[in-house]
Amino acid sequence: MARARWTALAAVMATLGATGLAAAAPAAADGITGASISSVTKIDGSAYPLYSTVVYDWEQEAYEPRATMKISGTSSSGASGSDTTLSVRCYESDTAPTGYYPLATVTPDASGAWTAYIDPSDLSGDDQCRFRAVPSSYDTSNTDFAAYPAFATIYHVGYAEHRDFDYDTPGAGGTYQYEWDGDLSKSYAYSYNTGWCGYYGTYLHDSATDLSSEGDSVFECAAAVYGTYSAAGAVPARAGYVVDTHPAFDSYYIHEELDDSVAGVPHSAVAFSQDPTTGDLAIVEVNDLVNCLDALGAVVDDPSPSTCASYRPAGVRQTRITTLTNGGNTATVRDTYSSTGSAHSLSWVYDDYLEANTSDWKFPGTTSYVQPTAGALDISGWPKAGTTYVRYDSATPDGSADKPVGAITYSAKPTSAFAYGGREVDSVYARSLAAGGSATLTRTYSTEASNAALGPDVAAAEAASTPKVTLNALPATIGTHQVTVTGQVTAGGNGVPSSVVANGVTAPVAPDGTFSVHVVLPASPGLQTVAVLTTDDAGQVAAGSVTTTYANPVSEGLVKVAKTKYKKGPHKGQVAKEVVSVPVACAAFAPATGCTITLKLGAKGKPLAGAKTVHVAPGAHTTVKLTVNAAGIKAVNKLKKGKHLAGNLQNIYTDPAGGTLALKVRSVRLA
Repeated sequence: MARARWTALAAVMATLGATGLAAAAPAAADGITGASISSVTKIDGSAYPLYSTVVYDWEQEAYEPRATMKISGTSSSGASGSDTTLSVRCYESDTAPTGYYPLATVTPDASGAWTAYIDPSDLSGDDQCRFRAVPSSYDTSNTDFAAYPAFATIYHVGYAEHRDFDYDTPGAGGTYQYEWDGDLSKSYAYSYNTGWCGYYGTYLHDSATDLSSEGDSVFECAAAVYGTYSAAGAVPARAGYVVDTHPAFDSYYIHEELDDSVAGVPHSAVAFSQDPTTGDLAIVEVNDLVNCLDALGAVVDDPSPSTCASYRPAGVRQTRITTLTNGGNTATVRDTYSSTGSAHSLSWVYDDYLEANTSDWKFPGTTSYVQPTAGALDISGWPKAGTTYVRYDSATPDGSADKPVGAITYSAKPTSAFAYGGREVDSVYARSLAAGGSATLTRTYSTEASNAALGPDVAAAEAASTPKVTLNALPATIGTHQVTVTGQVTAGGNGVPSSVVANGVTAPVAPDGTFSVHVVLPASPGLQTVAVLTTDDAGQVAAGSVTTTYANPVSEGLVKVAKTKYKKGPHKGQVAKEVVSVPVACAAFAPATGCTITLKLGAKGKPLAGAKTVHVAPGAHTTVKLTVNAAGIKAVNKLKKGKHLAGNLQNIYTDPAGGTLALKVRSVRLA
C-alpha cells in the first residue's frame, strides 16, 4: 500500500483521534517522555479479532465497511520531553525505525491517558506491523523508538477481491473471478479462482523482529485448471476440462476468452470464511461447466469468441475448497466434481507453475532434483498418493526464507503428466461420474524456509490424504458367533469411500461416513477378530480391526452333588435327595445388564430335578441348588463317587435384545 495513502489517513484520523478527549494538556515546560498501549478493541470495548478479512470490490473501488479499531494507552511527561502529542504508528520492525505507517496523532489528557481511532481497512497492506505510540517528532532516525514498547499482539488484517459479470454485462450478475491475499502469522499468501491461477503462492516472513521482510514464493500459480493447454513436446494440445469427449469451460474462461454476452453463460459462486483467532482461511468456489454451441446447437470443440452462439450445461459441477492453514504456509486445494444429472466421463488438467526459471523438482520415487524438458513425464514409479518436492533454485542454501522450498502432496496419482519446461508441470486426471455421483481429489502445497521445517508439513499432508477407519468396540465376550460391527470412515483426500468390507462381507457407507455390517464368525471358541477394509476412488486403502472372545456354548461342567439319606423308615440309609450346586458366571455373556439363568437336570429326556431360575447381576457369580427327584436319586445311587451322571444341564440366559443362548453341561460328576 502506498505510503501516501497512510499519510493522508493520518491527517484525517488525527482529528478523530483528538475528538472527545479531555482538553487539558501537559504543562508547556514538560514534554512526553514515555508512552504505552494498553488495549486494542472495537469502539464498544469488545475484543478486536486477531484476523479478519474485508472484501474489496474492484468495480466499486471500495472496501466493505468494517469495525473501527480503538487504541488506548497512557503516557508520561517530564522536562526532558519536547513533544506534547503522540504519533500512533504501526512499525514493520522491532529493531529498525525506518519502516512505519503513521495512523493517528493524539494529545494525552492531564492524566496522560489517550485514545486513537483507526480505520482497519488501511492496515490491509502487504506487511504485518506492530502498534507503538511515540513522540510525534520521531522519524526514521530515532533509533530509540523501541523504548516506547510495542503492543504485544499483532493484528493480521487481510482483504479479498472479486469481480462479477456486471463488469462487462450489466445486470447479468454472478461472480466469475476472485482474489484473496492477506497477511497471516508466518507469511503473506494469495489465492485466486481455479481458471485464473488457483493457489498463487506464499511469501514467508523472514523473522519475528523484521515483520515486513518477505522474499519470493516457490509457487506462482498452482492447481489451476486453464481453459486450454498448448502442445508440450509430443503431448498434443487439449482443453482443460473434457466432459464426454467435448471441451467444457468455466465462467472465467468464457469471460476472458469467449463471448459472455450470449445465452447460457454460467456464473460462479464464492464464499470466504476466516477463523478470527487462528487466521485459518477457507474459500469455497463453485463452477458449473458448459459446452460451447454453434448457431445450429452443435458442440464446438475448438471455440472462439465468434463461434459460440450459446452455451449448454455439460452436466458437471466443480466445488473447490481452498484452505490456508499453518500460518499461511500450507494451502490445501480440495476439488469435488459431481454429476448434476446423468453419468459422465470427465478429464481435466492441473497446472503447477513455479516462481523462478531456476526452480526445479524432485518427483515421487526419485532422489534428485531435475528441470524436466517439454513433453510427457514417466510417472510409472509414482505411488498412489505421494509428494513432489520443489525449490526456488539449486544455488540457494537450505534455510532461506527469501528463496524457500516447497512440496506438492497429491491424494491420487494422475493418469498422466507432462511438462512445458523447467518450471511448469501439469497433471492429468480422469474419472467416471455415476448419475448423481462425484469424485474428490486433494492437492496440498507446503512452503517453508528449510527442508527440515517442510518435513512435518508433508507428513501431515500425506496422513490427511489417506482415509481412516474408526471402529466401535465389541463386547469382551459374546455367546453367539454373530456380531454387528459399527464404525465410521473418515474421508482422506479423495472423499468418503462408498463401502467397507468386514471379514468378506460388504456394506455401504453413509454420506457421513458411518456404517453397520453383520458378520458371522467361525463357530470355534476363543478370540475372534473382525477386520474392516475400505478403499477410496484413488485406490488408497484404510483398515481397522476389533476383537472379541466367543465363549463356546457347549462345554463340560462340574456339578457337585451333596447326598442326604433317610434317617428312618423303610428307606433308612438310602439317599433321599441330591442337591446339585452349579457355578454360574453369566456376566461374561451380558456384562452390561446381567442375565437370567434357568437350570435343568435330566437323563434321556427325563427330568431328574425341578428347574430353577435366577437372575445374575452384571459382573456377579452365583451358585444355584437343584433338588433331585426320585428318578434322579435312583440314577445317582447307581453311580460311585467320581463317576458321571448321564444327562445334561442347560444354562439359558436372555440377552437385552431378546435372543437366547443355550449352554449344555453334558455330564455330571459326583463330588
